[in-house]
Order: sequence, then structure tokens, then C-alpha cells
Amino acid sequence: MATEVNDEKQLQQAYAEYMFLKQLLDATNQNIALLNNLIAETRTAQEIIEEIKTIPDSKVLIVPLNSSILLRVKFKQENKVLISVGSNVVVEKNYDEALKYLQERENKLKIELEKTSRNLAQISERIRQLEIILRELLKRVEK
Repeated sequence: MATEVNDEKQLQQAYAEYMFLKQLLDATNQNIALLNNLIAETRTAQEIIEEIKTIPDSKVLIVPLNSSILLRVKFKQENKVLISVGSNVVVEKNYDEALKYLQERENKLKIELEKTSRNLAQISERIRQLEIILRELLKRVEK
């Protein structure tokens, strides 16, 4: 009788941990998707700056304002961009400084992605272990 009560208690604890880890797994997957998007966005920004560097002064460009409105502008090459560095703070940087900043940001994001991916693997492994434990406990409780 004491064993059955103990098994039921273990089952409840294992199930609670399992459910918590499933939610954590979902959140971690969302973080990985967000990090991948930020890395892609950072790479795109670097490519755009490289492209902007090649645009001659006074070139006429067409800039989309939304899906149906375009604006014709004359480009003035100033070798400067404004970069949001967080907390509603924007700083002006020349192209090379901006590219360096974006490369450093991409590297930090990649490190965070690797760390988060390792965490995901650990969570997944623990979930697999708990599934085995839960099956065993269920068999014992049902007897």
C-alpha cells in the first residue's frame, strides 16, 4: 500500500516536471526562432550598408513607403547611418563603424543561439527520460 502511494506521488511529481519542461521547450523553440530572425535581420542590415556604400551622390532612388506608395528621392552620400542600440537610443555611425557594430552583434547573437540550442537539447533529453519514467510509474500504479 505504501509503495502504491509512493508511486502515485512520484507519478504526480514526474508529470508536473514533464509538463513544465514541455512549456519550457516551447518557449526555448520560440527563442531560437527569434534569434534566427535577429541574425538574418543583422546580416541584411550589413548587406544593405555595403550596398549603400556604392551608391553615388545625387543618384535618384525610389523608396517604398508602403505597398502602394513610392517616393522618389535624391540620395546624398554622407557615409553615416543611424543605429538603434536599444532602450530607444539611436546613435550615428559611419559605414565602417556600423558594419563593425553589426558584426559584433551578429557574433553575440550566434553565441546566444548556440547556448539556447544546447539548452534545448538538454530539455529534450530530460523530457525523453521523463517519458520513460512516466511509462514505468503508470504500469506500477495500474497494477
